Amino acid sequence: DDVIVQRDDVIEQRDNQSGNDVIHQTDDALDQSLAQVADECCMSEAARDVLRGFMSQTDGARFDTCSVALEYECQTMFSFGDLTFRLGQSNRVVLDYLLQCCHERQVDIYLNQQVTDIDYSGDEVNIKTEGGLCFQASKVVVTVPLQVLKRNSLCFSPALPPDKQHAIDLIRMDAAIKVCCRFRRAFWSPNLGVLYVGSSFLSQFWPCITRSSSQLPPSPSSSSSKDGDLVICCDGQDVPEIIKRVDCCGEDRQVSSEEDLVRLAETDLEDSADGAMVYVGRHDVLQTSSPDTSWTTGEPQQCVTLMGFATAELADKAVAMAPDEVVKATLDQVDIMFRDGLAAEDVTSCRDLFVGAIVCKWDANFTHVYGGYSSPTVHCLGMRALLSRPEQDKLFFAGEATHDEVASIQVAWETGERAAQQVLSSMAV
Repeated sequence: DDVIVQRDDVIEQRDNQSGNDVIHQTDDALDQSLAQVADECCMSEAARDVLRGFMSQTDGARFDTCSVALEYECQTMFSFGDLTFRLGQSNRVVLDYLLQCCHERQVDIYLNQQVTDIDYSGDEVNIKTEGGLCFQASKVVVTVPLQVLKRNSLCFSPALPPDKQHAIDLIRMDAAIKVCCRFRRAFWSPNLGVLYVGSSFLSQFWPCITRSSSQLPPSPSSSSSKDGDLVICCDGQDVPEIIKRVDCCGEDRQVSSEEDLVRLAETDLEDSADGAMVYVGRHDVLQTSSPDTSWTTGEPQQCVTLMGFATAELADKAVAMAPDEVVKATLDQVDIMFRDGLAAEDVTSCRDLFVGAIVCKWDANFTHVYGGYSSPTVHCLGMRALLSRPEQDKLFFAGEATHDEVASIQVAWETGERAAQQVLSSMAV
């Protein structure tokens, strides 16, 4: 309670101060990490696990760098309501909608063109790409992930102002990982929501049960087998037929239906992700002749999945592991968490019900992204506002790291609308 009351005072003071004063405010002792507050309160390990799993892991932050002040601000000022929604098909529909809008307005889109230089020293902004293309515009919106700015992959001329560069350097963006496991049937309560675990291998699990009437492609042949009964697919090497055409572009894929698996099988393999997506599946289950599944019959079926999730320090360990090791560790954790549920299903391990898994990694090896999403970092009060500030009415900035709310699709969308409005205002439109 003392922390909350003191934080209210900080918010009131900040509202009456300029941006530069806010930067100095970040050195105030009130802005502490969750780990510091836990130490001061002599918090038990169990209580720390609750904070870690529910708060810092959700927001992609390390326990020792997650700002209590920013967490409080996010919790008290969150403007999107209490419910969480997932698009019926996949997040791809958002991209398809935006691409359709661009097509209708005859917008030129250049793919696979990495921008290397942005010169805004003159009346016009000059842009160069790694492939040698040059563009010129009066206004430029920069939407690259925070890690791209941190790595100086973009050369700005003149250099970005020191306060903006300071914000880029201090706001953290760590690794993230998702492990989507599919099972023949559920072995958990139908009322189970998000399961926060804390300091285990993965920090959260999101159950999902849907129904589908689609058919899966033909199963892989036994010649695709590798490492026993596991098939490991990465960068298009030794890929079995069932997922020979897998999109590795790094899209956030929550496999919630059989249509999702079919969509994976029907998408062209992209090499740009450097193996960010890996599929691990069991041959004995994927065979079309398997007596335990009627995927090929076209009859409505239940699709039962558990999505495991971790960020920051937990993700650092997981992303360094081989895909089959990640799946093994995940299933081991599921066995422990759902021991009673598995016993009720008359099985000794979730492996008896396991169908397959998709592992998605967002880390330093994921080209053009290099991480999960930005986190509420200690001593960074007001710095996202600095990051979003336009420069010379020529450069405008958007992306989840430029928003005060927790990273999400709606947050990124709002920053795009904000940047567009800033551009229009600067043109007196």
